[in-house]
Amino acid sequence: MSKDVENISKIRDILFGNNLTELERRLQKTEETLRQQFQNTDSKLNEHIDNTKIKIDNTFEKIAGRLEEEKNRHETGISVLQEEIQQLKSFVNAFKDEVAREQFAMKRIFEEQLNQLSKQQKQVSENMQSQLLERIEELRGSKVERSALAVLLSDIAMQLVEKDSEKSEDKLDTIDQNQA
Repeated sequence: MSKDVENISKIRDILFGNNLTELERRLQKTEETLRQQFQNTDSKLNEHIDNTKIKIDNTFEKIAGRLEEEKNRHETGISVLQEEIQQLKSFVNAFKDEVAREQFAMKRIFEEQLNQLSKQQKQVSENMQSQLLERIEELRGSKVERSALAVLLSDIAMQLVEKDSEKSEDKLDTIDQNQA
């Protein structure tokens, strides 16, 4: 069989000869060109992929940097807000304490004023009561004097009546004597 194959090969060389060699050369050239283009495309693709990876990495780094900045800014803002909240709590507690102190002081002042007013009212009430009692005693004294005056006036009236009746009798006697 090897002779047959050799014969076929010779026949083929005779028939196709230069064409087949040329075809094989072209095929090799085309294959080489394709391989070269594939390598170029592959290297361009790899380069493009590498560039894209670099861009993506840079983008992610930028995004991560921005996120870190935002996180830091928010943390700073939160810290500032927490400090302000603490200051407000301190202010509210101080204000609350101050209001409590002022309220206690005002309560003491009101209690003192109430005590003073109560004492003054009690004193005024006692003064008015003593003045009223004095007036009552004066009126009682006046009443006694009036009754004594009434008795005295009654006595005077009686004496006058007696004198009048004596005078009337004397006048009647005088009239009787004059008539007689």
